[in-house]
Parts: sequence; structure tokens; C-alpha cells
Amino acid sequence: MLHHLACAQLRMDRVYPKLHRYGWRLEESRAYVSRWTAPSGQAVHTFVTQTEPRFVFAYNPFDHDMDRMARKGVLEPAMTLAWHETTHACCRNGRGIVVDVGGNFGWYTLYSIALGCRVFVLEPVRAWLEILTLGLSLNPGFADRVRIGQNVVYPEPGNFTLHVPKPVEEDHIFLGMTYMNGSAGLIKGYTSDKTYKQVARSIRLDDWVRSDVCLLKADVEGYEPQALHTAQRVFSKYRVHALQLEMTKSKSLDQTCASIK
Repeated sequence: MLHHLACAQLRMDRVYPKLHRYGWRLEESRAYVSRWTAPSGQAVHTFVTQTEPRFVFAYNPFDHDMDRMARKGVLEPAMTLAWHETTHACCRNGRGIVVDVGGNFGWYTLYSIALGCRVFVLEPVRAWLEILTLGLSLNPGFADRVRIGQNVVYPEPGNFTLHVPKPVEEDHIFLGMTYMNGSAGLIKGYTSDKTYKQVARSIRLDDWVRSDVCLLKADVEGYEPQALHTAQRVFSKYRVHALQLEMTKSKSLDQTCASIK
């Protein structure tokens, strides 16, 4: 562990001048957690994970999901273990592809790159993408193995309004619960007083993915069926080795049927 911390500190010393030029401020560098202020002004923490292989991960400390991860050094241990077992062999040659729909701060994107994968990640929230890019910068070579899209994945073309949770220091909430106004309305998310609006353009996975996929993950707060609907050519023409989906109970019968299908 001390070796990994020393390496992380050395990497930070090398990349910090460039990050500083882009507006990042390192407020405090400690043995296990470093505190940053992003160009946008949001608070960000970074640390070396307890995964194998290890990597540097950046996150918003006001996210409730991150509280346990910061103590354990691993986000969603069971899911992360399953991710390793699914992608490790597929990405061993350095050419395997992972598609991460709803990348958030980039835990699975960064872990996939650490395992040797190349990653296509879709994350429409500008604030979360800002954090993801810090994580990429602090891990040498990672940025060369990722393609990023600031889009929602949805069958209908156009711009869609997102409702993004507001980070609040006194009241940690689940910042990953960004929801959009789609055909089924609000499926999962917070009330308007705890969110702010952002607009993102939609894309289809069929227009992005043109190869076999080691793992396709979709975590989009209830609109996973619609996201998969945009990948019909991917599923028919290429091999998708594994899917990881979040299933959400919906009040809409049509949406429930779409999830089952």
C-alpha cells in the first residue's frame, strides 16, 4: 500500500502543474485522501483504491454513495468483484471494449482501464465529467484509452432536460440519481428543490459502438430499456459478452414490460 501511495504522489507531482493551469487547486495532500477544488468550484477528493489492480479515484465527498467507499477503498465490492471476473480475461490483450452508459465519477471506467480495457463512457452531467477527467489525469496513460460522450442514450433524437442532484455538505444525498424527462416521465430521483436542470443531447449506441463488447453497463435511473433499444445493431452484429443493468420498479406498466423484455 505504501508503494502505491508513493507512486500516486509522484504522479500527482508530475501532473499538478498542468492541472493547475486548467484551474484545479490542490488544497491538501495527505497520505490517504487529497482534497481539491475543481475549476467549477466543486469540492473533489482523490485516493488510491483497494482494488486489484489499484488506481487513483476522484469523487465528490458530498455523495452518500461515497461515504462507505471512502472507508473501505472499494465502491460496491460485490459488483466490482463481478466486474473483474467478467472483464479481466476479455481485456487481457489490451483490445477489449467496455461501454459505460451513465459513467458518473468513473469508478467502472477507471477500473476497466486499469484491467486493460478500452472504454466508451457516456456521462451527460458536466460536473461529474469534470471529476472523471481528474481521475483520468491522475492515472498515467488512462486518458488515451477512453472515448467520452457528454450525452444521454435514448432512442429519440433531440435535447433532453436532466435534473441533477445538488451537492450539499450538511445533507449528503445520492448524487448519481440524475433523472431525465423521457417518455415514462420521472421514474427515479429527487424533488425539484434538491436538483438543478441541465440539457443534454441524445445519441444511440448503434452510432457509437462498432465492435464486440466485453461488458455493456447501463445505469440511467430507470431508462435502461430505452438505452438498450438504441443498441439493436450492436446486439445483432457483434458479440456482447456481458450486461450489467440497474433494474428500477416503475409505476408505468409499459416501462415495467420494457424492463422485463
